[in-house]
Amino acid sequence: TEPGKYTLEQPLTHQYLAGIIIAAPSVVLDGQGFTVQPAQQGRDSSVGIWISLADGSGNPVTGVTIRNLSIVGEGCGIYAEGADSSAYPWGMDHSANPALASVRTLSLSDVTISSCHEGIVLNGQSGVRIADVTVSECSKSGITINDGQAQIIRSTVSGSGESAIHIDGGSGHEITSSTVRDNAWSGIWLEQVSDV
Repeated sequence: TEPGKYTLEQPLTHQYLAGIIIAAPSVVLDGQGFTVQPAQQGRDSSVGIWISLADGSGNPVTGVTIRNLSIVGEGCGIYAEGADSSAYPWGMDHSANPALASVRTLSLSDVTISSCHEGIVLNGQSGVRIADVTVSECSKSGITINDGQAQIIRSTVSGSGESAIHIDGGSGHEITSSTVRDNAWSGIWLEQVSDV
């Protein structure tokens, strides 16, 4: 709940539905190569890392960096809350304040996500940089971007039960120097986007 740099000092196996909740702007989370996973595998509602839409004062949670960690066996590996996250037991409907969802930035690097229901789901991020990320064997989609703008660089998405990368809305997206393979549906699925 406070800005700053945080590190994992050991693997994190969580009993709760969310392993790590980031609810403050300007947070750097360095996993130091450790793994985040649920104690009970196969729970579609668990989330490895949840990035809140707003902090306790109602300001947007932006400027978040997540790096150097692995996430295994979650319902969703990394989830950035959007205007309506009420599908999750602790999520909320913030649609009365849509401006919050359009001013956030996020950086993911050297992250490995495997055997989750969904790998990465990002909602309304105005600037996302996903670099050197590997997402594999997710039963749904590997990376889902809803609105906003994203760069996916030097990343690998494979073995998804649906699409490897699904981008719905937004503009200025960039996918470069990445590998997409062995996915059940499309490799890259673009809907209602411009300037890709």
